Amino acid sequence: MRSHGLARAAAAIWAFLRAGVWCLAAGVLGTAVLVAAPAQAAPSSSSSVCDLYAHYGTPCVAAYSTTRALYASYDGPLYQVQRTSDGTTTNVGLLVAGGDVNASEQDSFCAGTECTITELYDQSPEGNNLTVAPGGGAASNKDDPASATALPITIGGHEAYGVDIEPWMGYRNNKTRGIAVNGEPEGMYMVASGTHVNPNCCFDFGNAEANSDDNGDAHMDAVNLTTTCWAGGPCSGSGPWVQADLENGLFMGSSNTELANKGNSSDFVTALLKNNGQTTFALKGGNAQSGGLSTWYDGPLPSGYSPMKQEGGIILGTGGDNSNWGTGSFFEGVMTAGYPSDAADNAVQANIVAAGYAGNSAGVSAVPSAAGPAVAHNGYASVYTVDAASGDLQETYLQAIGKAWQTQDLSAEFGTPKVLAGTEPVAVAHGGYTSVYTVDAASGDLQETFLPAIGYGWSTQDLSAKAGTPPTDVTPTAVYHSGYTSVYTVDAASGDLQETYLPALGDSWSTQDLSAKTGGPAVLAGTSPVALSHSGYTSVYTVDGDHHLQETYLPAIGDSWSTQDLSALSGTPDTSVTPNAVFHSGYASVYTVDDGSQDLQETYLPAIGDSWSTQDLSAKFGTPPVAPGTAPAALFHTGYTSVYTVDQGSDDLQETLLPALGDPWSTQDITAKFGTPATAQTPIVLLHADAIDNLTWTSVFTIDQSADLQETYLPALGKGWTTQDLSAKYGTPPA
Repeated sequence: MRSHGLARAAAAIWAFLRAGVWCLAAGVLGTAVLVAAPAQAAPSSSSSVCDLYAHYGTPCVAAYSTTRALYASYDGPLYQVQRTSDGTTTNVGLLVAGGDVNASEQDSFCAGTECTITELYDQSPEGNNLTVAPGGGAASNKDDPASATALPITIGGHEAYGVDIEPWMGYRNNKTRGIAVNGEPEGMYMVASGTHVNPNCCFDFGNAEANSDDNGDAHMDAVNLTTTCWAGGPCSGSGPWVQADLENGLFMGSSNTELANKGNSSDFVTALLKNNGQTTFALKGGNAQSGGLSTWYDGPLPSGYSPMKQEGGIILGTGGDNSNWGTGSFFEGVMTAGYPSDAADNAVQANIVAAGYAGNSAGVSAVPSAAGPAVAHNGYASVYTVDAASGDLQETYLQAIGKAWQTQDLSAEFGTPKVLAGTEPVAVAHGGYTSVYTVDAASGDLQETFLPAIGYGWSTQDLSAKAGTPPTDVTPTAVYHSGYTSVYTVDAASGDLQETYLPALGDSWSTQDLSAKTGGPAVLAGTSPVALSHSGYTSVYTVDGDHHLQETYLPAIGDSWSTQDLSALSGTPDTSVTPNAVFHSGYASVYTVDDGSQDLQETYLPAIGDSWSTQDLSAKFGTPPVAPGTAPAALFHTGYTSVYTVDQGSDDLQETLLPALGDPWSTQDITAKFGTPATAQTPIVLLHADAIDNLTWTSVFTIDQSADLQETYLPALGKGWTTQDLSAKYGTPPA
């Protein structure tokens, strides 16, 4: 049974007093006298949001934040982090009671490794802590925890981190106390991001089923912030919109969509829902950095949802049945006992604005490394190769550490056309989907082979036929950015850089010529583009006909693309090799090979607004000259940055690594130390989960001189590398 007593009693008594009810009191000599309820005092200037809700008679029964105290007197932990290097945990607390987070506790604990958020502590007396969500009806596997470092911001001028929800992540508590059930009134809000969103189910916070399954209409009552326009609309603008997830439907009002809801796309958003459980609900949204709230709806519940049938589970980042394909940023949120007044809503919004949120609410984790032939998706690790004999697209995949690798022929089983010789597949995870992009050997058309979710079948479509992508003869690249999926190719006829993009799942693909739009030079024949999402920007790096490194960049969706010559700006030497790129600890770095010396070069940007610089990693740190016909492959993993190359002299696999910004780079010969066979092809890199879902497993895939697929893997920093022949052990055809 759930304990509702104290919260319910407090809410009822306060509502009675606020109504201005007169009561009888015993006077002198037993005379009955009328006594007015005392005038309501103003809330204290030191109040936080839960103090305000209590003041207005609707106390918090769940209160979470990674950024600050939500009660003026709270002095406990905000959240727990787990270190991937050794599995230990620590709590992150406050600078002072009632104040902002002491993020230095996390920084010192996580130094030199990665950390995930494993628990969000409930600051209310009810103790409804949130832990990583178990599997449910829509996604049976346990969810992944969020990175503890992917969402750095500031609050009140102090360093803080938010919860960066990506597909397959979520938090839950199915055994709660004090949460509304069976038509009881409640309210809730969250501070989220208006820029880190997608249209997929479900970035929710609030009341859900207690068994992680879909139990029917009205069994949920959660606030949602996504770009989902239910059933195609009509909707106003492009969102995101504050909506109510009431189960089996998102609602902007009594119907799924309301043109009056104009959306909230500010950097930080206050998203608010309140529901009396019987007849009425309201939705409000506002900029969490300034101003008040807009009331998007205040009226009757949808047909079939009155009364509500809430079960009292609490979710963050997922749907009631663990639909976990949404993205979002969470900074704070509460749930109340009772239906909050408009005065309470306004006071809470003013308090949120005064807290002083600042920074990039979208985080830095979406695509830290450039897309390549390997991808981690929903706990699986997959590497895509081309059968040297048949040209078929192959997937070699690992369901989980400890399982055996398996191989399937995607061309034979699902109709992917044979892949053009000299090109490679490129894979990306986006909005819950996994897509592999290839070039059709017969036509040069851009192909997409996609998997909606684990357990579904793969499908194939011709994006050139559907979206007008010109035929190409080089490997494409792809990126998932701000809810968009973009694939970049080179027009085989003109050398122009092309973008084929999907605004959201369910939309139509479109193609545009970025060279024609920006005036950028044609791409050097035989080289491919590489794309990277970094600090809200999307950049595509190419090599032009003068062998210069070019950047074509988009500051944000809706802005215009621009092009700049990084060789002219920062002295990057001439190159004839496809570049590679990585986003690491706030830096954007592009790795190239010097045409003259074959030295490995790094061209890097410390932060948006800074100047680009270039350094010769071979000359400074001993990386051997890079073998002709191969390119560098970069990866940011467990705090380290590594660039993998092939030694020109020996064909050995090399790692050039940076433990942390400010440290010196160093180089090691992986082949000599750990037995990776010699290779003459560009390495493939992947960071994926270990046996307990910590993102610590680093794999480097190579093709040996007999065309076998090799995996050289590092379970975690401090462990030794190991090499295995995936073709010999698991049947991957020669590549």
